[in-house]
Amino acid sequence: MKYLLLTIFLIATAYNFYHARNIKYHTKTPAIVKITLLIFTLFSVMICFKYDNTIVGYILVAAGMVFVFSFTRITGISDGGFFVDLSSMIAKFVPFEAVKDLRVINKDDLELRIVAYGTTFKQVYSRVDSEKVISILNSNNFSDMPEVKHENLGR
Repeated sequence: MKYLLLTIFLIATAYNFYHARNIKYHTKTPAIVKITLLIFTLFSVMICFKYDNTIVGYILVAAGMVFVFSFTRITGISDGGFFVDLSSMIAKFVPFEAVKDLRVINKDDLELRIVAYGTTFKQVYSRVDSEKVISILNSNNFSDMPEVKHENLGR
């Protein structure tokens, strides 16, 4: 059973990193997510130490943690579209052509609300990447679409 779970973690991690290599700008990971992942990692190691304490168990915990951490790197924007998460820790590619509505909110950070496939996806980019993300959107004709709403761009 451990080997099956290890295989699933490794395949899912490889899938996430394979798609993450195409992302030009990654979304911002909130501090609460980072803290939660750190606590989850410590908790997992403690459980493995207390109940399993085998090499395979620790390798399984490490593979699981790499998979969970890969989840923080699977969302972002590429030249061809958005990589969104489906709340399943697996990346989903949304090409620009599939976007039905896009809302750009520029506050402290750049927030995008993407409507595609009947779902609204929210992505937040750091202020450092905001101009580059907007230039990718403009180069893919999002500036000409009437559906794009720019709120509080501060320009």
